[in-house]
Amino acid sequence: MGCHQPDRAAPLPDGARVIRVMGEQAGRLARNLFPDGVLVEAGPREHIDAILQTKKLMADPAVTAIFEAAFEHAGVKVRVDILERLDSDGWGLREVKAASRLKGVYIEDAAIQCWVVEGGGTRLDSVELIHVNPGFERRNGEIAWDEFFSRIDIADEVDAFSKSLPPLVESFLGVVAADEPPEVEPSLHCRTRHLCEYWEHCTRDKPESWILRMPRLTRKQFENLSDAGIDRVEDIPEDFSLHRSQRHMCEAVRSGRSFVANGLEEMLFGTGPPASYLDFETANPAVPMYPGTHPFQNIPFQWSLHHDSGDGPLVHREFLAGARGDPRREFCETLLAAVRDREDPILVYSPFESRVLEILASSFTDLADEIRAVRARLVDLLPIVRDCVYHVDFCGSFSIKSVAPALAPGFGYGDLDGVAEGGVAAAAFHEIASGDASPERVARLREQLLAYCARDTLALVQVHRALHDRVSG
Repeated sequence: MGCHQPDRAAPLPDGARVIRVMGEQAGRLARNLFPDGVLVEAGPREHIDAILQTKKLMADPAVTAIFEAAFEHAGVKVRVDILERLDSDGWGLREVKAASRLKGVYIEDAAIQCWVVEGGGTRLDSVELIHVNPGFERRNGEIAWDEFFSRIDIADEVDAFSKSLPPLVESFLGVVAADEPPEVEPSLHCRTRHLCEYWEHCTRDKPESWILRMPRLTRKQFENLSDAGIDRVEDIPEDFSLHRSQRHMCEAVRSGRSFVANGLEEMLFGTGPPASYLDFETANPAVPMYPGTHPFQNIPFQWSLHHDSGDGPLVHREFLAGARGDPRREFCETLLAAVRDREDPILVYSPFESRVLEILASSFTDLADEIRAVRARLVDLLPIVRDCVYHVDFCGSFSIKSVAPALAPGFGYGDLDGVAEGGVAAAAFHEIASGDASPERVARLREQLLAYCARDTLALVQVHRALHDRVSG
């Protein structure tokens, strides 16, 4: 479809776009390892020009490395992240990834590139993966890129996979050449690495109660149900083995009413009100922003806290770091100041906040006891919802963004401008912390971040109240 019907693809989600930008950034930064390298300037849609520029650069012995080198073989086009000239008169292919370790899919990416490059007559004497070194620690001053990146030889792995490439390529080219897309039923493979951009198009005729929308669906469950010709949740036999939350979904879909388990009241006991509702935002940049931090380390930069006394209006407090310096200590101190005068439960949605607090306690030993005391007050609403409640509007998801609007009609996130997802929030803060944004842009991003984080804690308030309503109802 990407060749013949690209208009049927859904727009790339904001979070996926952030990940793509991170990958592109890693590719550019890895060029620092090859200071005399030259970039092929022709764009992605100028492949013939890119090939000609690549050949010209390869013919110039003064060029020690080529960035975005272009090749074509047997109808397959590739752009190589880095092509390094070697003393052996051969070349080295360097695949760059914004990741901390080798993954199987990287072997596949490098293998198809090697197959095309060598198929066109260029000798490759080595193949390397260049990835982020997870053990790198940032120091003051400029980053030493040869320490930030790790280079590992993957020639043997690429060679082993390459043996299966010719029939695969032939099959793929046959698909591209066909007038109609292949008949492939949407399945779990459509979201193995990330959700396929054609998911909405291919599932447009599927019922709302489609079995693939069930939470925690395993491949074996899906295959067994599909083999039995069962497409809808309400048609699943009573004796079919299901997880608890899947069973709750079945009951809600069959009855048309929300499912509420008998144990909900017991699980809510002791959760308040009075209660506080807490949410964190963190950034985990590939390139550490602050001395003493590592690649992909979670840096908490924002919190929102709503407090419900049970007999008065909600009280809201919040923190959002500025652009200067490591925000972690100020994050801790402001949060402790906001919660230390009470002993009420602090409600969250997932174990994320608990993990962040434990890491902070290990980093700031003088604050550790107080941080761990806050951590001990956390109550996670997610397992309560997952084990005790199902609403048909969850559509198989227990995300707070699915649960809150379903349990509290009228509540939602659709009116938020710009920042409405965690990955985008991290990218927004990174832009602020970089110091490159204009004052007007910084002000706008801060406003969006504050609105988004506050909305998440309001969602917790709404969900908690809705759960209590279902007990009393």
